[in-house]
Amino acid sequence: MSPCPRGAIVAFLGVAAATAPGGLAVAEDLRRPDARGDPVAVAVADAQHGEHGARPAADDHPDHEADWGTAVDHPASHRTSSSGGDPGATPAEQEPRDTNAYSGGYRRGVGAYALPGIVPLRLADQTWFGSVLGDRFEQSWTDARSFTALDVVGWYGGNRNRAWFQVDGEQDSGSVDDARLELLWGRSVRPFWDTVAGVRRDVGEGPERTWLALGLQGLAPYRFDVQATAYLGDSGRSALRLEVEYDLRITQRLILQPRVEATAFGEDDPERRRGSGLASVESGARLRYEFTREFAPYIGIDWVGKFGDTADLVRGAGEPARETRYIAGLRWFFDWH
Repeated sequence: MSPCPRGAIVAFLGVAAATAPGGLAVAEDLRRPDARGDPVAVAVADAQHGEHGARPAADDHPDHEADWGTAVDHPASHRTSSSGGDPGATPAEQEPRDTNAYSGGYRRGVGAYALPGIVPLRLADQTWFGSVLGDRFEQSWTDARSFTALDVVGWYGGNRNRAWFQVDGEQDSGSVDDARLELLWGRSVRPFWDTVAGVRRDVGEGPERTWLALGLQGLAPYRFDVQATAYLGDSGRSALRLEVEYDLRITQRLILQPRVEATAFGEDDPERRRGSGLASVESGARLRYEFTREFAPYIGIDWVGKFGDTADLVRGAGEPARETRYIAGLRWFFDWH
């Protein structure tokens, strides 16, 4: 089949346009001089225009000739790029603004829009909070003795930076047997994880020791609460402590908490009955009932073992290297902002 002649297309469109209302004027326009440049385009445009009535003839309104087929030049202020920016702006002006900055360079509580005498709104990431958790406040019984144990941790700060403290110790027969005091500064490095750095002080029986501390703490996948801290002391002493807890909810209020804590030392410290290598492992579980989130009594059982040189030093002091502890205690916390 031979290609359809261009003239046939023009003739067909012209006849179709002429049959529409006002179509004679449209057909007449096909013979205009400007239609000779692209008769197909002009015929299509005029045929579409014929649906709404014939447009005025070119010679009736010569001042309209320039409007047909001519793009409207809108003011530059109405032009926007695909990203909503001004194409005439400099590259620096087109860069995304700081997410922590305020629109237009304005700052909260400063400038023309600050209302005197009115406290401006503060969002959660602009507010500092505080919390103190008594994770363990308990009485323990073994076959040979009973003692009180305390583990309190608290913090104050914002979403990224916080000051931490922790007190973990045991009291036996009215005196502190062994206690660890830590004062740390923590910074969030990714969701649910903080790095901490600070100092640790050991008190109780034997000479007191001071350590530098560096660690990582947070919530691991499957909601395991993890603390891993390394310590460096004087005379080349070093230590490592790892603690893992998990809250298993039996009901909304009844919660079983398995817990494991391990401690290792790099050097022997006979005065505090500590040997190099793995020194102790404490594992157990506590079953608590939360009358409220802030008040939860519990019962539990712990198994504690000393290993290696530490076990020898403990036996030499007349104490068992292995023992089972039966526990009753109270978990509590409060917070403020």
